Amino acid sequence: MKILGENHLKLIITQPNTDLQIPAIGFNCADKENLVAKGLAFDIAFTLETNTWKNNSTLQLNIKDLREHF
Repeated sequence: MKILGENHLKLIITQPNTDLQIPAIGFNCADKENLVAKGLAFDIAFTLETNTWKNNSTLQLNIKDLREHF
């Protein structure tokens, strides 16, 4: 996990008990950094999008909101 610019959250999300990992970005979500600390479960609202960078396209989650998992 890292903060991009001043206010954007970039991370790799891992589904528990699987090898599934997918990149995610949350624009204006830096204030949610404490919710995604390694090993903590959280709930996420997102849209799936294609991220194209330097002629390479990958799937990415565009984070809309995060909250503590209850």
